Amino acid sequence: MELPVAVVEAVSDMWPASKPLGVSLPVVDANSGGLKLNTAFEVVSQLETAGCDVVVPIDAATGSRAVDQKGASDFSDDIRNETGVQTIATAATSSLDKINTLVATGRADLSTFTRMPPEM
Repeated sequence: MELPVAVVEAVSDMWPASKPLGVSLPVVDANSGGLKLNTAFEVVSQLETAGCDVVVPIDAATGSRAVDQKGASDFSDDIRNETGVQTIATAATSSLDKINTLVATGRADLSTFTRMPPEM
């Protein structure tokens, strides 16, 4: 992970301190391309030290997911609460209530959604 950390350090040196610097991070709960969650904790800590303020965990699973496997909003929750780094959750939801719940319960600092909830 030397290259991503070096990139964040270089950007952070030039980035205005008044603006947050964020990174998208591919995470998986299965055996496919992406970082395993425990590795993601280590990487996020390194990125924070390098100057990263917020992480957007992206579900990097390439196949269908089993019911008990985690998704992007779960990764956001785990990373935020394990490392203390702010996260933006990506929620595949059809409800604004789920997005509000992610933030209100401390599972994410912000949230996006992959499809427009009907309330909008």
